[in-house]
Amino acid sequence: MKHELTFLQKQQVELARLHGLEDEQIRQLADYHYNYRQMEQLRLAMEEDTDPHILAVMMHPWVRARDMEDIRYRASAGQPIDHYRRPVPWRRLGICAFGLLAAGCGLVLVHGTKREKPVLLELRAAEITLACGQSFRPEDYIRQPEDLSAVQLPEAFEAYEPGNYLAEYVLRKDPSVHAYLRIRVADEAAPSIVLNAEQAVMAVSGEPECRQYLAEVSDNVDGDLLRQTACSYDAEKQEIVFRVKDRAGNTAEAVLPVRAAEETEAPVMTEEQTSGTPDAVLHTGPLTGHGTIADGYDFVVEQVQ
Repeated sequence: MKHELTFLQKQQVELARLHGLEDEQIRQLADYHYNYRQMEQLRLAMEEDTDPHILAVMMHPWVRARDMEDIRYRASAGQPIDHYRRPVPWRRLGICAFGLLAAGCGLVLVHGTKREKPVLLELRAAEITLACGQSFRPEDYIRQPEDLSAVQLPEAFEAYEPGNYLAEYVLRKDPSVHAYLRIRVADEAAPSIVLNAEQAVMAVSGEPECRQYLAEVSDNVDGDLLRQTACSYDAEKQEIVFRVKDRAGNTAEAVLPVRAAEETEAPVMTEEQTSGTPDAVLHTGPLTGHGTIADGYDFVVEQVQ
């Protein structure tokens, strides 16, 4: 017959995994003969690297949890450890005999007395995932008890940094009853690419300088990603493609159409291209004539037919 571990026993096994115990240690711990308090003492002893001989003294179902705690204390203090023998259950036998003698009265008392139901602590899930920017509200994940004042809640927080977290819920009436919620904060939002034009203008020959059309590239976690943004010109489709990826692997892409500049259209020049040129007054209408610019540059303007 297969015995299932109780909710509190499973909690101790889960804590053993979270704290890095080996599979063989977890297998020894996950024995249904131990109650959850005994499991807790055995788990703590394994995490403290207790001597295997001392651990063997503790690993008996008849060794009470408080005696296991005493053994741990003596081991840490270097004191001798007593061997605990399996006790004869005289007290249990006496209680059974007394129960048989008082069976009639006991039945009346049991049926006539209203027993208080134990308060259970149960969460709606063992693990949740939050996106960066979401809020963690601990009260949203309690299944029972319905009275939230009976539970000591973990702190609420805003999920900004990706990572793994552990939230602990504790029953106020019995602090030994607790539940754990694993929280994974993930960056699932793609970066944002903002362009400063709706269309790029390319000279009759050559390729456009694509980075001049980037206005802003940002991510909700990584911040400014302007330097990490790559761009490429697709001559077949006549478009510039901008691509960027944040540390979490989220990608973003923006496409800017490109058109060729007309022969009579003034070329689009960047700040770097215009720096160092002589000052002059640009006129877009048809002109004819000649003259000299102030710094000695001669020019001739002819009307284009």
